[in-house]
Amino acid sequence: RTALQGQVVGDRDMLYLDLALERAVRSAAEQGVGSAGPRVSAFIGPLLENLCISAGDNEELCYCLKAWRSLPHHVQQGDHMSKEEALQASAVVDRMRRAVAGQSDAISNRLQPIATGLGRALECDRWAVELFAEEVVRGSPAFAVSLALSTLEPTIRSAAELGSWQVISPVETVVGRLQLVPELHSIQDDVYSEPTLLLSTEVTGEEEIPQGCVGVVTPNSPDVLSHIAVRARNTRTLLATCFDASELDRSETW
Repeated sequence: RTALQGQVVGDRDMLYLDLALERAVRSAAEQGVGSAGPRVSAFIGPLLENLCISAGDNEELCYCLKAWRSLPHHVQQGDHMSKEEALQASAVVDRMRRAVAGQSDAISNRLQPIATGLGRALECDRWAVELFAEEVVRGSPAFAVSLALSTLEPTIRSAAELGSWQVISPVETVVGRLQLVPELHSIQDDVYSEPTLLLSTEVTGEEEIPQGCVGVVTPNSPDVLSHIAVRARNTRTLLATCFDASELDRSETW
């Protein structure tokens, strides 16, 4: 603030500057993360620090940032890592994912009831009301962190020689009829008369969860703040990724 006092007058200008900086950070992250490959690790620290600064209740996020900075420098920069270093990085990334998802859920739980009340009173379109809180989350600094984590995770899991499964939306018990679908988008508006577990070859993250669906398993890894991930957590629906093609092939024969 001291450095900007000569250029920025009043809190209103400071607020607009903050919003502009947030937009610039998100734009840079979306453009750079996808093409960075393993070097996406270098984005994690700055993006997480930005989220810590922006979030109100940021204690867990700050602990995550501290844990990330405690990793060896070459791991933070995306250089080659040993199996032991990859296991340590995986533990930190898992903690970050939970913290970012928790931040997302907290924002949704606070905003959605208000949005629902205002939407009904103002006779807004139902789809706009239902997506309001989710779009606020996806426009927040948490989305850039989540995007970077989703890009980084396959590299870390491979180096750490971890298992084939990653659960994005955990559910204690899921029982239903298994159904194979080539893509979730084509059947997202279907209604199932009995509990159904979908094994979908393609999930982009933008789909709706069909009514009657109790779980979705896919070889894709949707972002933790993607539409389907947020919906799955809110509706207590299983969402899991299987990275092992042979294991998915065995599941298709059940």
